[in-house]
Amino acid sequence: MTWSILLAIALVLSIAGRKLASQDQVYALAVYCTSTLTALWGLAIAPGSASLTVALLALGWVQLQPRV
Repeated sequence: MTWSILLAIALVLSIAGRKLASQDQVYALAVYCTSTLTALWGLAIAPGSASLTVALLALGWVQLQPRV
């Protein structure tokens, strides 16, 4: 269950990084790095089914993005 908390923290930090990106690049970069490390840590301790679910959701999200 700890993995879901870590992934949620990573999502919140990622959103905060997007808000900071328009103001100051240094803080946004630090927040993005922290959220990436938190997400990797959360996925490392997650059970296999949770990792597969997150991967499938990410693949579905990529498929729904408009083509440029």
